[in-house]
Amino acid sequence: ALSTSLLPFFPYGVEVGVFVDSLPITPSNKCLFVFNFCCRNAAIINATNPGMQSMVLYTYYWPGIPTPVFMSLPITYFPLNHQATYNPFPYSPSPVPDSLVWSLKNSIGTATYTATSGSVPSFTDVTGFTTPPAASSGPFSLNPVTGEITWTPNALGNFIQAVEVKQYSLQSSIGLINTVERDMQFVIVPDTSADTITLTPVSPYNVNNSPYYKYAYYTPGQPFTFQINGTCPNPNINLTLNSFSNIYSYILTPATFTSTGTTSTVSGTINWTPPIYWTKDVIVVFRLHGGMFSKDFTLLLRKNPGPNNIPGTYENEINLSTYPNPAHNNLNLSMDLTQNIEADISLYSIVGQNVLNIYKGKLLKGKNNLSSDLKLAPGIYSLVIRDEKKRTITKPIVIQ
Repeated sequence: ALSTSLLPFFPYGVEVGVFVDSLPITPSNKCLFVFNFCCRNAAIINATNPGMQSMVLYTYYWPGIPTPVFMSLPITYFPLNHQATYNPFPYSPSPVPDSLVWSLKNSIGTATYTATSGSVPSFTDVTGFTTPPAASSGPFSLNPVTGEITWTPNALGNFIQAVEVKQYSLQSSIGLINTVERDMQFVIVPDTSADTITLTPVSPYNVNNSPYYKYAYYTPGQPFTFQINGTCPNPNINLTLNSFSNIYSYILTPATFTSTGTTSTVSGTINWTPPIYWTKDVIVVFRLHGGMFSKDFTLLLRKNPGPNNIPGTYENEINLSTYPNPAHNNLNLSMDLTQNIEADISLYSIVGQNVLNIYKGKLLKGKNNLSSDLKLAPGIYSLVIRDEKKRTITKPIVIQ
């Protein structure tokens, strides 16, 4: 371990270690990293003789493509017989268009492999592993859309659970890129009603019932605000409210989160003006911490399908085609317009920087052909066409 330190707010001395190593990697080879550490916490209940078993973590790595990372700590405390919500929050920092799929897995106890090229290890579950116990009204589950874990624990003690995250390229020729396994530990302790913390959204949101998740709409280029409050009936508990999302740091115009109040009432607000090219779904996690407990509220932000953003409608008025794609030295655009428009056409980098202004001015009804020289680094870009009504079309462009 390069360094270790105690985590704040954890009363039983939870320590975090940072491990660093340097290895030679052939650029074209996919690698597998395995972490095998003995021994587990002997107080774990949902495994047999855990103090004599190892904790195994692994991740696949494709050179040049960042591996998915988790933005939440792998350990937390929950009160007995209260609904718990926690989001390990994996996200992909990769500039290559991809998607993440997560699922619950049994915790791993052993990894068997030989240190030879091409060797594929075999993993064995922790002996006696069972899913953390829960009330029948609140079984242990992982939301397939947002990744939020919910359950109502009905037994005291320490419990483990693993989450596996698979990263897929949206280019069908590549498919599965990386796989990451994370092991988490949940500590269930007694609670009194005076220590129960609650998260209550102030801003409106929607609920999708099948599958279940909470969501709100954003409009590219327009300010978005969402407010949420945290409370605790115990006036002696100081509350803190944080938020996690890749939009706080990943893009050129990041969102901001502000929190006010540190006693039994706290309020948090996210402010974000999405770039005009942004069309992605975004997961935002709000985490309330009070005493030794935490509570999450996970919100999916989706592009507004309102009149100016209805998929397929405005696209039909433009009838856009680009070639070649992937592009090299130049990019050609062909647009068959159903009416005259004032257009602003630009290329944006993956972090939202305007790297090339292709055209700005009037385009007439009918066929319009544009061409632009490219002197940009290879990568993924967004072609954005915006008219005087602020209607937007976004199309990914690959430059090689």
